[in-house]
Amino acid sequence: AGASPSKQRSTEVLHEKEIMGDLQFSVEEFKRRYQNIRVAMDSEGIDCLVITGTSGWYGAEDANLRYVSGKGIRLEPFFVVFPKRGDPVYIYKQSVFLKRSPDTGNAPMATEPSPLKPGTGNAAYFDPTVAQLIKKMGYAKGTIGLVPARLTPASTYQEIEKHCPHARIVDAEQLLVKLRRVKSEEEIRFLRRSGYMADVGMQALVNAVEPGITEHELILAADNAMVMQGTKPGGFQLLKSGRWQDFGPGLAQGRPRKVASGDLVLN
Repeated sequence: AGASPSKQRSTEVLHEKEIMGDLQFSVEEFKRRYQNIRVAMDSEGIDCLVITGTSGWYGAEDANLRYVSGKGIRLEPFFVVFPKRGDPVYIYKQSVFLKRSPDTGNAPMATEPSPLKPGTGNAAYFDPTVAQLIKKMGYAKGTIGLVPARLTPASTYQEIEKHCPHARIVDAEQLLVKLRRVKSEEEIRFLRRSGYMADVGMQALVNAVEPGITEHELILAADNAMVMQGTKPGGFQLLKSGRWQDFGPGLAQGRPRKVASGDLVLN
């Protein structure tokens, strides 16, 4: 830190045309994923997957849901029931705020409404819907894979056992993890797009650094620049400033602290 605030700085970030603009996975990309998932299910003897997640680790824990549905967590976990045969089913909460099926974009999925938990005004009650759907699909005596078991609520597990007492329930997280590691051409474009957005954020951060600016303002500068390129606001950004000998352990998500001349700024 220490550059003059009046100094003109370049905001140009090199990029390629093919990674610019809004990107959305195609129907064909989802179909490719579904086909690969079913091949893996056949190989491992799994009849039906119950896929869920949480908003933990800034959305990283809903990666499997995004992979099959293109949608992330909204306030509370939701479920996709993925049968070996037939369309995957996106289960949504039919509440006072959402009385119709959600937009699933290009993901070729069916949708199934779930009632509210009895005695509540807006609490989801996915558990019996998940279990009843497995039974309706004909897999009550089959092998049910939880993706991932570590994030599947105990109440969901209990409902599956209740409605499908002869089912075999297994952890199938690694099935999807292995498939997600191998990227298609479309997915590689998204990775390049993410890299471009990170470049934009870094350049905005460099341009904004000057004595007197707060760490919060620096994070806002980077976040705003990336949002203008299509990212979701409020990303997982770590930043800390100060003298090296005073840093202490770890970084932080910004503080009200003002950057001083001669400070080191790490992100």
